[in-house]
Amino acid sequence: MMNRAGKTNGAFERLKHTRDGEKIPRASTFFIVVAAIAGVTVVSTLMRNTLTLANFTMIYLLLVLIIAIRTGILLASLAALISLFCINFFLVPPYYTLLVADPREVLDLLVFLIVAVIAGRLGARVREQAHEARRRAREQEILYQLTRAFNQLMHIEGVYEVLTRVLRADMTAIQVDILPHTPDAPPEGGTVYYLLLQAGTRVYATVRAAFSSTLSPSQFALLNACVSQAAMALQRIELTEQAVKSRQFEEADKLKTAILQAVSHDLRTPITIIKTSASNLRQLHNRLSEQEEEEIAETIEQETDHLDTLVGNLLEMSRLQAGALSLNLRLNDLEEIAGDIAAHVYQRTRQERIKLAC
Repeated sequence: MMNRAGKTNGAFERLKHTRDGEKIPRASTFFIVVAAIAGVTVVSTLMRNTLTLANFTMIYLLLVLIIAIRTGILLASLAALISLFCINFFLVPPYYTLLVADPREVLDLLVFLIVAVIAGRLGARVREQAHEARRRAREQEILYQLTRAFNQLMHIEGVYEVLTRVLRADMTAIQVDILPHTPDAPPEGGTVYYLLLQAGTRVYATVRAAFSSTLSPSQFALLNACVSQAAMALQRIELTEQAVKSRQFEEADKLKTAILQAVSHDLRTPITIIKTSASNLRQLHNRLSEQEEEEIAETIEQETDHLDTLVGNLLEMSRLQAGALSLNLRLNDLEEIAGDIAAHVYQRTRQERIKLAC
């Protein structure tokens, strides 16, 4: 992994988990909190002759709780301290001083501070849980959409394209490359992560993902989960291709066996004729006429040509099953094919009339 300094993308920051580190409030948020406390203080000052100290503390507690839920524990704690000061300075006699005339009100102020801090922490915890739930829902949605897209793919290139698109669109990666297929250099600035597309002991490629800032632990876990899903999809595609090839080889072997069984009789016939004719020439040479010897020699030659044709067909069938021979599909004249068959049969049987059954 290689780190470089860079700016944080706003959309990407929304995926950060609040427990990875409380973010520092912006100045505008701080001024809004102070303005809210000031507004409540002004209204309370106008009504201090009507309401009691208990009423004021409840109003400020509600404000601290709202601030905790909206902004977090830092501003909530600060709001609790500012509220304590405002109650003591503006609403507790003697006014406009930090002195407390009634000692019992000191206890009320201390209880208010403790309850305000506890309420702030509870509100911040609710806020963190809400952020955590949204983050987990977002991650589950990304993984679900990614897995659904992978299940529909049957090619390795498609897995790379989907993974690249998800990392760029949903995790706002600056650049995503599949090594060694993409030799481009990573962008300058930001953070670059290298992850293996590995399923078991099989390594398919390396994913190089560049982001504008360093990932939080939860974001890196999501990135790793996306890459793992891609690796499993590649493994599934590879196993599917191997299964298809295995079935093809099995079917080819069955077809080859069936062909051998079908042509075994055709192979034995010319071999038997050749052997018998050769045996007759050797044993009956002195008693055969010259014409009979020529007929026997012609028979041997014809059957040899027939045997050569059968063996050639078997070899071409093997080449066809192995993919070394391509079919040339085109329309043919049935009359021409029937004529060739009749001529071949006449050469073997000397029969001029044959019957073709379709």
